[in-house]
Amino acid sequence: MGSNSGDLSWYEWRFPLHHLDLVERLVSRGNIDTAWVLGLMRSESAMAEDAVSSAGARGLMQVMPSTASFYPIEELLEPELNIELGTRYFVSLLDEFDGDVALALAGYNAGPGSVKRFGGMPPYRETQKYVDRVLTRYVHHQRDLWNTSGERFWLF
Repeated sequence: MGSNSGDLSWYEWRFPLHHLDLVERLVSRGNIDTAWVLGLMRSESAMAEDAVSSAGARGLMQVMPSTASFYPIEELLEPELNIELGTRYFVSLLDEFDGDVALALAGYNAGPGSVKRFGGMPPYRETQKYVDRVLTRYVHHQRDLWNTSGERFWLF
């Protein structure tokens, strides 16, 4: 692959802003930064609305049917519902772990029981890499969303 210096299409592919309007509307209810939700969505499903994991997690934020048992399983692929449920779950994990983002992310990936059982970050390589990946994507999305005047901008 050649140089991508200055190629915005490469950057937009690598850090997409799919469903931005929907995410911004939903996060305003939960007092959470838009970039966290975009970072989770990118890490969980690569922004694929129809993603289904081998464990049965569904949609953009890979919501487990057991987490949303009061909804029909096929509705979990609807972007608005999926993002809303995933965002609410992440906010609840932030509350549960006293605002510690790394532990909330670990809980999102491995389950809050694993974080509690190990008294912190679980020793699972997959979970540790996941936390690093979401943190990195958060930084990229956060810096790309807004500048001080509220206009979109790109930083390389």
